[in-house]
Amino acid sequence: MNKHYKTNKFSFISVFASNCKSIVLRKFRSEIYGGLSLALLSIFGFNSKAQVATYNIPLAQIIDCPNNCGTGSVYNNCGATNPGFFWNDTLPNGAIVDSIVVRLNIGVECGPGTRPTLLNNRPATAVTSPNWCNCTPQEYLQTSRPSPVDYIQRARNEFRLTSGNTCLGFSPNSSTLGGNYARVLVYFKTADIEAIDVKPVTNFSSMCKLSAYEVDLTLRNNGPGPGGVIDVEVTFPGAEKLVEKVNVSDLGVGQTKTYRLSKEYLIPSQLGSGLELKADVKSSDLDNSNNVVSKFWDVLSTPYGSEFVPSTGFPGFPRDGNRFNQDYITYNKTYRYNITPPALYTNNNFGSAWTADFTPLINGSPLPASKYTYTAPQGGNNAFVVFNLEESDLNSEVQLRFAVTDISGNGCDSTTVRYAVVMPTPKPLYDGVSVCEVDELQFVNKSSVASGLNSYRWDFGDGNGSTLFEPKHKFSAVGSYPVKLVATSNIGFADSITVNVEVNPSPVVDFTYTNQCGNNAIPFVNASTISNGTLNYLWEFGDGTESLLENPNKIYNVAGPYDVVLTAESDKGCINSTTKSAYSYPAPNVNFDVPSSVCAGDNVKLNNTTSIAFSNWGSEWSIGNSMRRTFVKDPTYIFREFGEQPVKLKITTQFGCVDSLTKMISISPGPAIDITHSDVCSSGPVVFNSNITVPQGMAVDYIWNIAGILYATSNPVVSFGASGTKNVNVEIAYANGCKNSASTQVLTGYRPNASFDVPEVVCSGEPMLISNNTTIEFGNPSNTWIMGDGAIYTGVFVPNHVYSNTTPEKYTITLISTSASGQCPDTVSHEVNVGIIPTCDFDIVETYLPGHRGYTFVPTQSGANYTWFYGDGRTSTNPSPVYQFERDGEFKVRLVVTTDEGCQCESSKLHSVYNLSTDLILAQNGFSIYPNPSNGIVKVGNAGNINVSSIKVVNVIGETIFSQLENSSKNEFVLDLSELANGVYLVKITTDDNRVLTQKIIISK
Repeated sequence: MNKHYKTNKFSFISVFASNCKSIVLRKFRSEIYGGLSLALLSIFGFNSKAQVATYNIPLAQIIDCPNNCGTGSVYNNCGATNPGFFWNDTLPNGAIVDSIVVRLNIGVECGPGTRPTLLNNRPATAVTSPNWCNCTPQEYLQTSRPSPVDYIQRARNEFRLTSGNTCLGFSPNSSTLGGNYARVLVYFKTADIEAIDVKPVTNFSSMCKLSAYEVDLTLRNNGPGPGGVIDVEVTFPGAEKLVEKVNVSDLGVGQTKTYRLSKEYLIPSQLGSGLELKADVKSSDLDNSNNVVSKFWDVLSTPYGSEFVPSTGFPGFPRDGNRFNQDYITYNKTYRYNITPPALYTNNNFGSAWTADFTPLINGSPLPASKYTYTAPQGGNNAFVVFNLEESDLNSEVQLRFAVTDISGNGCDSTTVRYAVVMPTPKPLYDGVSVCEVDELQFVNKSSVASGLNSYRWDFGDGNGSTLFEPKHKFSAVGSYPVKLVATSNIGFADSITVNVEVNPSPVVDFTYTNQCGNNAIPFVNASTISNGTLNYLWEFGDGTESLLENPNKIYNVAGPYDVVLTAESDKGCINSTTKSAYSYPAPNVNFDVPSSVCAGDNVKLNNTTSIAFSNWGSEWSIGNSMRRTFVKDPTYIFREFGEQPVKLKITTQFGCVDSLTKMISISPGPAIDITHSDVCSSGPVVFNSNITVPQGMAVDYIWNIAGILYATSNPVVSFGASGTKNVNVEIAYANGCKNSASTQVLTGYRPNASFDVPEVVCSGEPMLISNNTTIEFGNPSNTWIMGDGAIYTGVFVPNHVYSNTTPEKYTITLISTSASGQCPDTVSHEVNVGIIPTCDFDIVETYLPGHRGYTFVPTQSGANYTWFYGDGRTSTNPSPVYQFERDGEFKVRLVVTTDEGCQCESSKLHSVYNLSTDLILAQNGFSIYPNPSNGIVKVGNAGNINVSSIKVVNVIGETIFSQLENSSKNEFVLDLSELANGVYLVKITTDDNRVLTQKIIISK
């Protein structure tokens, strides 16, 4: 059999002719290929069992350098000192080299008349050119057969590529050898290993069915070198094949040794005698004829089949229970295995047909009796074992051996073994037993396991959980919570720990305060609470000072905002805090300037010089004896009275800080002028007055300039000849030197007499007619109209206004008339009722009346006055009249609707009237009614297959007493009118196109 090896790397050195300018050394990965083509092997007679190491030489090792043929070829300048190829190999120790083959796919360059040996021993194309340039690419082979001696690994092997004694040049061909251009193959063999004996490991001359046996194989090394690793195959009828690798490197030349095959057991499953136990050394060596050995054995019946069965609720993880797939158990738990009897035996014949020994082992030693209890089969019950291990037994292997013996003594006993391994149980542990209600509790997991990994499941006791290693959790309420941690190993063993976590109440921190101005103390009132327990406090006032008082007062030396922090801590260590901004507001420094000398009537400027550290502020002045108030920062004021008068300035900051200052000011008598005059809207004289207060005995000088005329009196009287703007100026001087002047303008004119009329009723949406009756003595008045609905018209004699209200309304219209210059107004108002134009649409509803041609007229709008014109000369004022036309024809029906406010509308419709009781109408449309008279079952024929929406029956007063929805075009409809009393009725058929066809019927039972 061919063997497959993996070699390391080898070196290939190409040494080229002198015209090449480099020597290249490169290393390549080599691979071993089993076998060679049969054609190649047959040519040279190679042993088919030899192994081959193949070394591929890629094209990259052929350097393109010129020779005398030009570019495109290279020359292998080989000789006695320069072999053609070098390579490294790693053949196994003891290998015998059979042959070496070099295969090249190249173009050969040779001298005239030379012929290199080819693969198939055919001569190459003769070379006739003296410059070696026309050889064709061919595959070249040369072999070398070393002497048959032990092949010892060498650091470098060499092979010379020659043709006789002549070195060859070569160039790459376009084709390749499996992707390479050159290949070296080394064929070799190893030592001869002979199979001597094979037997199961047993003290008996036969084997027992379904018993497990190790196998001993005896081998001998016949040389010439040492052994290596060989493949062995053991077969036996009814048993699984055993295949193992056996290292026989310790088997010296000429030595014989027995090797135990123990990776798998030989388990016979077939009864019989003279069954062949065969061992075959599959590795090829120098002599493959001695690689097989056979021995013959009998297989007897065995009391097999006992099993260790884990009990219900087994606190572990049962698996196959064999040596390679043991059960998983742990310590500090009680385990029970029930032991079933072997096949063909029962618990009842225990002691008579068979017996058994139970042996528990731990790590190959007997399990202490204190750790287990064994109970043999009793009264038909299975044997069982109960055991409990300790933590010190961790990682131990437990073997439970149940050796069954057939009492007949045939030697075929069996032993059932159950394997279990003691795996670790996690040890859950964590820190975190109390927390404050406002905080998250960080659980610190200190769980451990002797080996492997744990997974975790937390139950926080409040309906929530987690599978994180160290979760955080915030409990929703104060209380005690049983927090359970379950740790589970990667095997599946679990343990848990439950600790009551106390969630303590946290303070609810709050406080109130009142901001103060200046150096006033701010009182802080503590409003913190806690559901149970006591609190301690720390106040941080924001200026570096603190207090432990419950309700401190604080004076700030510097005005400004301060972040005040109150921290409360409970007796359980729960802390909470809150921060608020308190203000020490700056107080204003109030001041203002007043002139040193003031005359009554002077316009005095009061200069506000108030200052403040920061903050916006406002001023409130109270000036003079009249305490005239103003809020201007720097007001001006005319003092009309003389004597000492107070001036008070009150300053209020944006933060509510208040301060004030009062100063007295001395006012000398002087003319405080306030020009007034009598009515200027008439043709009569106008009297002017300065309204000054003159001290008794004080001399006064007056100079009036009115419309360019001077008057020296105190109260001049002037008659103006024409209307217009008149300039008035007066200068007044007291004998004490105080004087003053004042000017004004007087617009004289004529006052109009405003008057207008409006209609009693105005309808929304229609223009309103207004009659303007205003008169004026001279000129034309200027008018402003205020319509009461938000509309205003200026400068028009009569407005064109339309109201748009949707419900009846009352509006007040006001007229303001002035003279043409806008002076001397007169005002008059009138109220107007604005109604809504009604809706005049109506419907005509067919109504049955004796003699027919009856209709009910229904208006769309209700709550108005109606006048109906039927178009035949007759009328009605009934809101919804019922009317019967006397003849057929088309009539123009007209409706006039009038509201209570007098708004009116009108609408007309053409109405066709004909006697609907005639059978002709029904028949003409393909319908028929039968029988008629009827005893109550009436059929309606529909010869035209017209789609009928409904069929109704009405009595003589127009009431619908029967209705049947159809929405069908079937050719016959059946009406069950058996409940109707005897009499005359009208059948009304409504079609999809809204035609109504009628016919009288008679019910006679």
